[in-house]
Formats: sequence, structure tokens, C-alpha cells
Amino acid sequence: SDQAIEGLLQEMYKVSRVQPEPYEWLEQLPTKYDIAEDATIDDLDIVKEIKPFIMASLKEAANRLKKGYQIVAVTDALTKNEPLFATEYSLASQLVDTLETDSWETVYELIHTATYDRIKAATKKDTLEDQAAYAEAKNHRDIAKDLVTDLRDTFFARKPELFVQEMRNTKPVLETLVKLTIQFSKAFKEAKLQRGLLDFSDLEHYALEILTATGTETTPPTPSEVALNFKQRFKEVLVDEYQDVNRLQETILQLVKSGDEADGNLFMVGDV
Repeated sequence: SDQAIEGLLQEMYKVSRVQPEPYEWLEQLPTKYDIAEDATIDDLDIVKEIKPFIMASLKEAANRLKKGYQIVAVTDALTKNEPLFATEYSLASQLVDTLETDSWETVYELIHTATYDRIKAATKKDTLEDQAAYAEAKNHRDIAKDLVTDLRDTFFARKPELFVQEMRNTKPVLETLVKLTIQFSKAFKEAKLQRGLLDFSDLEHYALEILTATGTETTPPTPSEVALNFKQRFKEVLVDEYQDVNRLQETILQLVKSGDEADGNLFMVGDV
């Protein structure tokens, strides 16, 4: 529908505006969907990019199940759940190893074998310590279960060959969407200029323009005289909530901070 297309355009525009070079970022997007006829899912750049996230989730699931197993193994009232935790921990560990050494197809087949039987609960006859241990073990298992099922239903919901074909078919659609987004971005910028208006994203991009040397084409960009002046003036560059810093803001920070990891003056605090 027109409303859905409008929503996609707005979302594409918003994401592009947190890039140092919005138009370049948009124009390179369709290249990720330029897939050879003989390509497999393991050849896709997007798969290589999301694998670290999937690996982290699987390792967290395995770690949670290991902790849960350790709890039930030393709690007499819960040893009845040892086989359950052992089986699920074994599968999570196998998923980690398979993602690291084997194909996406193999992980797809393995993750769809994951089943989660009902855990045997502690009873009122058990001690408060046993009931607390049960609650802790169950919490670990629930988190692990959610991690694995979310991965299965998100990244492994479709057969790998179907995923590749859908990616290939998406390219012409994305090319049109990119073209429309660029047209919208330019028209929106012109409308703001005519009215003498700026939004926060404009302030960020103008700041980057001021801090970047004229004609620079390097990544990261070459600092301008203004940026070099800030480098000399700033003893420390302190950043809070670093997890919320986008690529555009990170580029600005790199232009005004000094040194590198060993002797730099950039200090960041953020959630991991």
C-alpha cells in the first residue's frame, strides 16, 4: 500500500541520516543483493555480518544452560531435571561449534531439532532453598530457550536456498526504494532551506562538514583546520551512553579526539 511504502521511505531516510555519507550509503545497499546464480547462503555478505550476533546469542544460551545444569546437578530435589538440561546444553554447544565450523544449511537443520520439554518443578514439600534453586535454574533455561527459538524464528525461519532467492529478487525493488529515498531526501532538504529550518540531523552533518578537510575522500576523513584546533584544545573527550552513538557521531568524535587506544584522550562509557 501507499502507506507501507511511505513508512519504508521514512525508515530508509532516518537510517541513512545517521551515516557520514547518506547518499553513498544508500547507493551501495543494492550491491549486497547482487547475488550470483551459483551462490550459496554462506557466500552472502549479510550472513557474514550477522554471524557474530548469532554466535554471541548461542554462546549465551549454552552458558545459561550450563549454569542451570550445574544447579540441578547439586540440588537433590532437582536432579530429576539433569537429563533435560544435559540434552539442551549439548544441543546449544553443538550449535555453537556448527556455526563456527560448518555451513549455514547444517545450522538450519540442527536448530530445527531443538525441542523444549516441560521442566519438572519443585514442590511445596521441598525446602525454600530448593525452590529458590529451581527458580534460578528455570530462569537460566527460559532465557536460553528464548534465545534459541528467537534465532530459529528470525534468521533460520526459511530454508537457505529460499532465503538466497528472496535476496536476489529483492535487488530491483531495493534499487527503486533507494532512488525514491534519495529524491525525498533532496526535496526535504530543499524545503527546509527555503523555510530557513534545521533539524538535529542537519546540525550533525554540518558539524561533520566543518570538521572535514575540503576535498577529502579518505575514511575516516581528514581533519580540517577547525578539527585540528579542537584536537589541540580538548584535554579529554568524554562520551556517555556510547552504545547509542551512531556512525555519523562516531566520525565526528574521531575528528576531534587525539591519539589512539594506547595514548588517546577519548573515554567512553556504555552498555555492552
